[in-house]
Amino acid sequence: MWLKSGLSREKGVSGRDTRDLPRELRNHDLRRLAKELRLDGGQTHELLACRRRHTNETVVDHQDLHQAWRYGATLHADDEKEAVQALNGLSEWCRKEHNR
Repeated sequence: MWLKSGLSREKGVSGRDTRDLPRELRNHDLRRLAKELRLDGGQTHELLACRRRHTNETVVDHQDLHQAWRYGATLHADDEKEAVQALNGLSEWCRKEHNR
């Protein structure tokens, strides 16, 4: 939500409701939201799909990671570590952006 709020402010629309954002930005694609905000590539390049631990050919797209974690999917440890680092970077940006 904080990324969407930043986008709302940048686009000059109310940050109270995501309905004010273009339809293509009303989702869980954090990579797309971060790119739209023109954040440092280091904060977005690690937001990639994560391989499932027991079936490396099956992947969970980055925008679906919240569901994988919610329902206890086992992910490849290295992929998950990179995803968490990227999310921490985005979280840090949000904290700085919204505590100006």
